[in-house]
Amino acid sequence: MPDQEAALGLLADQLIQVTKEDGTSLPLRLVTFQNERGEIYCYLTNRLDFKALTVVQLYLWRWEIELLFAWLKRHLIFKHWYSENENGVRIQLFAGLICFFIVKVVCRYSPPD
Repeated sequence: MPDQEAALGLLADQLIQVTKEDGTSLPLRLVTFQNERGEIYCYLTNRLDFKALTVVQLYLWRWEIELLFAWLKRHLIFKHWYSENENGVRIQLFAGLICFFIVKVVCRYSPPD
């Protein structure tokens, strides 16, 4: 492991074999990372083609996406997607955002009771 990756918090990048019930083995990658607060995270992935720090960054971005969806559900009251294709999801998302911002503007500029 290069010193630069270790300085960024990468502790280990290991290739492991997991044996399935049928006896076949599956190659997986175990990436161990320590953040600046000293917390250690282990990421298990089947993506062998990425650099170890890229795997860490993808998991961090995944958490940001989860937070975005939590915000959407909380503020836009999305219980489920009405469409499963990309364009339908985009329309629902933009319609929800437009309604959210209209409500925010109306609440801001309406006189208090």
